[in-house]
This record gives sequence, structure tokens and C-alpha cells, in this order.
Amino acid sequence: MIINIILIILVVISIGVIGSIIIKKLPQLKRLDIDSIDSRRENKIKNQILKKKFKRDLGLLKNNFSSKLKPFFEKLKNSSKKLKVKILRIEKKYREKLAKVHFDDKISKEIKINEHIENAENFIKEKDWINAENEYIEALKIDIHNANTYIKLADLYFTKKDYEKAKQTYEYAIKLQENDYIYNKLGEISSEMGDLNTAAINYSKSISLTANNPIYYLNLAKINLKLEQYENSLHNINRSLNLEPENPKFLDFLLDLSIIMKDKNLAEKTIGKLIEVNPENNSIPEYRDRINKI
Repeated sequence: MIINIILIILVVISIGVIGSIIIKKLPQLKRLDIDSIDSRRENKIKNQILKKKFKRDLGLLKNNFSSKLKPFFEKLKNSSKKLKVKILRIEKKYREKLAKVHFDDKISKEIKINEHIENAENFIKEKDWINAENEYIEALKIDIHNANTYIKLADLYFTKKDYEKAKQTYEYAIKLQENDYIYNKLGEISSEMGDLNTAAINYSKSISLTANNPIYYLNLAKINLKLEQYENSLHNINRSLNLEPENPKFLDFLLDLSIIMKDKNLAEKTIGKLIEVNPENNSIPEYRDRINKI
């Protein structure tokens, strides 16, 4: 019991001593805290001042640097413009010179090619096929991509009835230049070789490229007739006559077709037109006899 009382008294005394120490030191702690705050605030203000000064100095330095370099950049810009103009002038002069060289070279080639073609045509008139072929080949050595020369060479083979060589040459030419004339010639070759379906395809291609050539329609009409496609044949010969209504060749074909189709009214109408256009046609009596037998 006594021990507990003693301990309580010691605790009370200790608390009192600690309290008195804190009371004595409290003013110092308050002053320390205020001093610390003031120091941080002062540092912050100093930093702000330094930053502003740095920005101001940097701006002045930049302006000063720009003002000194501006004349240099202006001079550099002007020099670049002059250099560009000079380069463009030189390039233009070079292109003109190069174009003239190419043009002169092209003219020279065309003259030589035309000479060989003229020689070939003279040989053809004499039916000298070998020398004509050689002249075309010499022309192709000058310009291997000249479609016109290939066409003329193919025409030579066609005239000689060398249809296989003509076909190969026309087919090569058409790779260089799609042409209604070539398709029509390929149609003729296919017809001569008995390949009627291919002939019809080629004639149709020639028409698709040039729709105002009546011969192409006549050629296709002839193939239709051989294939017994009478309505198609009639359609195509009528398209020929739409372009040339008084062509005796077209009227002859239509008259023959109308008799084959046993269309007496069309035959009578056509022979009347044929007599009007070509009264001296020696086939008219024969046509009359065939019409009467329908």
C-alpha cells in the first residue's frame, strides 16, 4: 500500500518536471517554427526573382542573336534563290538540247525506215517477195517496236498466202498497237484457214474498234451465213447497207441471203433496189429465176 502511494507521488513529480520543461522551451519552439517558415518563403521569392531574371536575359540574348543573324539568313535566302534559278536555267537548256538530239535522231530513223518501206513496196510491185521481206526486216532493225512496219510485213505474207506467218506477225503487231484493220485481217486469215468461229470473233473486235466501216459488217455477215446463222447475217448486212445504202456488193449479198432464207418479199424489194442502182448487173436474170422458185 505504502509502495503504491510512493509510486504515485513519483509519477506526479515526474509529470510536473516534464511540464515545467515544456513550458520553458515553448517560446523557443514557436520562434524556430516561424524562422523556418520565413526561410522557406524567402527562398521561394529568391527563386522566382532568379527565374524571371533568367527569362529576361534569355529573351534579350535571343533578340540580340536574331538581329545579328537576320542579315546572314537574308543573304543565304537570296543566294539560294539565285542558285535555284541558275540550276533551272541549266536544266532547261539541257532538256532542250537533249530533246533536239532525240528529235533529230527520231527524224533520221523515220527517214531510213521510210526508205526501206518504199524499197519494199517497189519490190512488191515486181512480185519480188524475198527482197521486199528483207527491206521490211531492215526497217525493223532500226525500230523493232514500229507497229506499222509489222503490219506491212504481215500484209506481204498475207499476199503470198503464207497465212501462218501473216497471223503470227499480225498478232505481234496488235500487242504494240490495237488496231481494227489488224483484227479484220486476222478474221480473213481465220476464214481462209476454216476457223469460222475465230473469224467471227476477230471481225466483231474490228467492229468494236471502228463501228462505221461497212466492210467489217459484210465480212461478219458472210461468216454468219457460213455458220447458218441467218438472222445474224441479215442483221449485219443491214448494218452495212445503213452506212452505204446503194452499194451493189451489199445488195448482192442481201439478195442472195433473202433467197436462201426463202424470204420472197425481201428478195423482190432487194432486186428492185439492185436494178435501180446497177441495171447492167448480169446476175439479175439469174436472181429472177431463183426468186420465182421460192
